[in-house]
Amino acid sequence: MAGRVIAQGYRVVDDERHAKSLEWMTERCDELIVETREMFVDILNPFAKMKLIDALQRLGVSYHFKEEIDNSLESLVSVKFANDDFHAISLQFRLLRQQRRYMPCDAFKEFTDKQGNLNGTLCSDTRALLALYEAAHLGTPNEEILREAERLEARLYIPLYEEDKEECNEMILELAKLDFYLLQRLHREEIKEVCEWYHGLESPRELFYARHRPAEAYFWALGVYYEPEYAKPRKLLAKFIATITPYDDTFDNYGLWEELQPFADVMQRWDEKGAEQLGRCYKDYAQFMFGTMNEIEGALPKGTPRKNVNVIKDIFETERNIVATAVTCYMKEYDSTKEEAIKALWNDVENAWKDMNEEYLKLTLIPSSLLIQSVSIMNNGVSKLASDDHMKHVGPTGDDRQEANAAAAVPFDALTIAAVLLGA
Repeated sequence: MAGRVIAQGYRVVDDERHAKSLEWMTERCDELIVETREMFVDILNPFAKMKLIDALQRLGVSYHFKEEIDNSLESLVSVKFANDDFHAISLQFRLLRQQRRYMPCDAFKEFTDKQGNLNGTLCSDTRALLALYEAAHLGTPNEEILREAERLEARLYIPLYEEDKEECNEMILELAKLDFYLLQRLHREEIKEVCEWYHGLESPRELFYARHRPAEAYFWALGVYYEPEYAKPRKLLAKFIATITPYDDTFDNYGLWEELQPFADVMQRWDEKGAEQLGRCYKDYAQFMFGTMNEIEGALPKGTPRKNVNVIKDIFETERNIVATAVTCYMKEYDSTKEEAIKALWNDVENAWKDMNEEYLKLTLIPSSLLIQSVSIMNNGVSKLASDDHMKHVGPTGDDRQEANAAAAVPFDALTIAAVLLGA
């Protein structure tokens, strides 16, 4: 008989064992964490240890082993692999740069021809190509060699890892499944709480023209921080994102210029009393935003600098005179086609990504736990913009599908917001 589904399509082979109580699952998860920690001591081979770290990160359980991973990577900085070990060098590059340890990309020159293209013989080594693909996302400006990486996409790694009989460690796989399920339960409760909060408010119900997307808002927040210890800031960030979405719609889908001007003035002044004088919908939205921000401010720890809260308020108070997309602006300014504009803008995105990688390596005075939120939300934004993101559509779509997939906790500028909310 098929195993019971416990996490977005993943079936557990031993149904009886995993059908036990939540307490058992938690205890078993803790036992597996201890056993996995011992592997960091037992494994001496550098490449084997890198593959262990890689698997833990892909399976979404590396947050349990932050200290062990950090210590292991510190020792890997000085390790030199054979010049022809494409997989090991690619993996070392990604792991070190991901942890803000610089490794030059000169080592990849061994795997390119005189024109700078990857050697054709590498195409048969899928693991090495995947490692290079991910390493390419950590390139900085002027590292053109990394542009040649093949554009692949790694998702749903648990079933892939399970099928890889050569690399799969049953203990780590069990830990990943249990941890995934426990996180799934937590995320489902959180998304339920955010949706009930949103739909229980009176003001959003009056905004008939707007996108009501609390579920999608939660998934954006989940892409910033998924770990259980960030439950409170994750929910607050989701509420903030759900609140600002109708602000765009008020301008794009509802407002008239003569009505939007006083509305924008009230929002820029953060004038709660002035909001009472606004017309229907404008007043409702203003009360919605003020209420959400007051809730967020009240949830922050005592002593949080007031300027941090003001920074959040200053973000979607920007007056909008003309509604236009980056594509249409580019087309008008450079007299280009839509296709040319999109290509140029994606090139700008790639350059911005490289600039961010460079700053991530250099800004050593800022904790990694803060900077990684910037990387996460950028990753989240690019993936959503490249897909059919229901956040973009007005109407009753998206929520049901997002809530049904409430387990999608795959660890991969609202940075200021995320940073402020980390203290919540």
